Amino acid sequence: MRLHFLDSGRALASFLGLVYHSALIFVNVDWLVNAPETHTAPALRVYTDYINLFRMPLFMFISGYFAAYAVRKYNLKNFTVRRLTRLGIPFVTTLLTFSFIEKIYTYKYWGGDISFLPNTVIPWSRYFQMSHLWFLHYALVFSFVLYFGLMLKKRFPLKLFDRFRLGGKYTDVLFLAGIFGIFGFCGMLFLVTRFDHQLVSFLTFGSYFPYFMLGALAFLRREELHGKFFELSRKRFVVLFILLIISYMLEARFKGIVPNTNTLLETLPRYFSLILVLGLLYRFLNKPNRMLTYMSESSYTVYLLHQPLIVMVGYYYVQHFVLPSPLLGYLLVLAVSTMLTYALDYLLVRSNRWGKFLFTGALPVKRKAGVAVQQSAVSN
Repeated sequence: MRLHFLDSGRALASFLGLVYHSALIFVNVDWLVNAPETHTAPALRVYTDYINLFRMPLFMFISGYFAAYAVRKYNLKNFTVRRLTRLGIPFVTTLLTFSFIEKIYTYKYWGGDISFLPNTVIPWSRYFQMSHLWFLHYALVFSFVLYFGLMLKKRFPLKLFDRFRLGGKYTDVLFLAGIFGIFGFCGMLFLVTRFDHQLVSFLTFGSYFPYFMLGALAFLRREELHGKFFELSRKRFVVLFILLIISYMLEARFKGIVPNTNTLLETLPRYFSLILVLGLLYRFLNKPNRMLTYMSESSYTVYLLHQPLIVMVGYYYVQHFVLPSPLLGYLLVLAVSTMLTYALDYLLVRSNRWGKFLFTGALPVKRKAGVAVQQSAVSN
């Protein structure tokens, strides 16, 4: 199933990962690699903070949309094989290769003991670190929660759910209540158990599962929700934009005042940003575009490789090649990281059968005409 506006969304979100993580080197916040304090551009923080609001919710929404499609299409055995192959194999491959190299450069920069690094790739270790690969792990977990949830609904049908209309004027209130409810429930589990591991994080689950489920609902109830998520009326767009500005200002005003509430405060601007971005994608990018199609097909590889490559490029930049202007330094790191990422995507994935399997979990699918087609692992 190909939807051009969601392909464009995947392309946008993956490229913004390059933009966002390159900027983190220069915004004077503790990250994996940092430029000297005298060589930072705090103004970049404005747009990195905004990108961070909607980028991962957009990824989760798209993942949930296509996961719901896969649930309807495949039985449990085929669904399990496809999910584990498409998400599990790239996760393990990247964790043991590029992500491990990223940790080496991070430890070198901060003066850590590199001999300790093997502990960071052992899942049962308390020092296990997934880095940016957390998305793949939780997309896999969320997919099975969705599958078994729909299976239970089918076996024990409740007519209340089928009768409940989701396209009414209180839809946003209902969804926001659900988002706050899930986050609050997971937050309480964390407070009670005090358990937090990279593989089982109640706070991560509560922060992103709602957006995955919004995507799933957008597919399962697409006739009702099409006008709420995609084909936005002018009135709805304007109202959401105003609410976004107000909620963003309130979040900036109260952020840090009450401990451990930053994610909660970000909920409103995240939700409004997500819907506005989906509406803009549907309105302006819901058509074939060769460049966006190429970027969409590369989005999985770009997501896997971009952060390790940025860390490597940033390390050599900070240690050996600092330009007088931090803005020029940022543009240089972004340009070099982008070129390396797409070059490796071409060399490792598009031009290599085994690389394609290891980094996307998919072998080339041949059409009748004999043309190999690369399908995005995130969308299947």
